[in-house]
Amino acid sequence: MGLACPIALGVALAQPQRGVIALEGDGSLLMSLGCLATIATVAPRNLTIIVWDNGIYQITGKQPTATSHRTDIVAVATGAGIANSTWVRDEAHFEELIGRGFEQGGPTLLAAKIDDKPGEIQPPRDPALVRNRFMKGLGNGQAGILDG
Repeated sequence: MGLACPIALGVALAQPQRGVIALEGDGSLLMSLGCLATIATVAPRNLTIIVWDNGIYQITGKQPTATSHRTDIVAVATGAGIANSTWVRDEAHFEELIGRGFEQGGPTLLAAKIDDKPGEIQPPRDPALVRNRFMKGLGNGQAGILDG
């Protein structure tokens, strides 16, 4: 938790020719709010952050997050300097916003309120598998050497 945006920032800076999308939860983003200021300062044009705001820390026991009360994650991002931050109204609006791609330049933050039900399909939590998939996605075929 708290690492999707910082890692995505690193990838966006290391590979500026690629569009980078960070999929983030409200709880995870709240754990690393300082990254929004860093992202705004560095201003990578190729970075889009998508925040799924369910108002709870789903993975740790469904405790309410600050966004379930008074904190507005889009207002926080805007205040940190990510001017292109918006709430997604519905699926059609999301398709319109994400369909713009990276032509307008980033960084961009799109946030959507969602229900608090867990996803139907859970990704594997095998650290080696996750690392290897990530390294492959970066174009690094050498991930296997890390397995020892």
